[in-house]
Amino acid sequence: MSKKRLNTPMGLYIHIPFCLKKCPYCAFNSYAGSEVSERYISALEKEMEWLSSLFGLESCAVDSIYLGGGTPSMLSASDLGRLLSTAASMFKLDKDAEVTIEVNPATVNSEKLKGFREAGINRISIGVQSLNDNKLNLLGRLHSASEAIESFRLARNCGYKNISVDLMTGLPGETLRELKNDLKELEQLSPDHISLYLLNIEKGTDFFDKQEKGELAPPNEDIQRDFFLRASQILQEDGYFRYETSNYARPGFESRHNLKYWTGADYLGLGAGAHSYLAETGWGMRWWNCLLPSSYCDALEAGRLPLEGCEILSREEALSEAVLTSLRTRGGLEEISLEKRFGESAFKTLITRAKELVPKDLILLEAGKIALTDRGALMADEIAMTITR
Repeated sequence: MSKKRLNTPMGLYIHIPFCLKKCPYCAFNSYAGSEVSERYISALEKEMEWLSSLFGLESCAVDSIYLGGGTPSMLSASDLGRLLSTAASMFKLDKDAEVTIEVNPATVNSEKLKGFREAGINRISIGVQSLNDNKLNLLGRLHSASEAIESFRLARNCGYKNISVDLMTGLPGETLRELKNDLKELEQLSPDHISLYLLNIEKGTDFFDKQEKGELAPPNEDIQRDFFLRASQILQEDGYFRYETSNYARPGFESRHNLKYWTGADYLGLGAGAHSYLAETGWGMRWWNCLLPSSYCDALEAGRLPLEGCEILSREEALSEAVLTSLRTRGGLEEISLEKRFGESAFKTLITRAKELVPKDLILLEAGKIALTDRGALMADEIAMTITR
């Protein structure tokens, strides 16, 4: 690694693939009914050690750590502290690093939240999904609306000053009134950050199986779009700004870690099924781990990295990814940064194609920048493919 790269802050993602119950819409790599074992914690520590040594990252600054899942809040405070301590010993952890853990309201109480904070967590992301009990039942969540609200208030009382909540809309049978009520309840809680997601039914989930059997109506895409745009409008009227397609924040509370994914920054993914990206090799290198926690642990215990696959990006692949990820952000695609990396002609070619989408209220063209409207944000993938074709 060059000295320049060593001075570029990177992110760490730690995957905890265990949960109390697999939600019927969840397509993430997660396994129900399992505890976070000592074996898995030890494997995570071993992977940190090896990656730090392999890429010469001992002196590389880390300014964000994100524990996702699964349900990472199933971790004990002591195991969490152990992982964060290991990370601090293997990398150069910034004193102001953003350290986030995803929280299921059904798995935390005041004592655990205090323990997480003492271990080093300074940002939590609460999987609220809805503040309507009927919708929560449909989603197979283990918590009630009142428990979600209580977990938020407990977190505030424990001293957390940076709290995000997840909200899902576009559910079968959901009404606009129900969505507005969810947003009104959230406004009263006043979280610092809100992730707004449309229900997406993916293969391999219980919802997909039910949809195939005719037991669950597929989401109506027109209604989903209208609900998303209305929710986006309400959130922005309440003082949040959309800094990425699905993410809204009070000024200064954007997720530092999530922005790494959308700005092409380096990050290491640790754990079963985790993905990593380093821009040091050519146009970028990506690799990902095996999915099964047992296989992940087996590999590390046998002295092997738990790799499932690896790819070196071509210029064309790197350009396509840069366009897609940049368009998802509020800042959009900037001429200076794009041409610095891909050459003088890159932006000119893209903007010629992008002009065709302006009359459709999908794209905003400003001096040296291409950005998406709220409506265009829902079609980010398609727009990126259109202008890079």
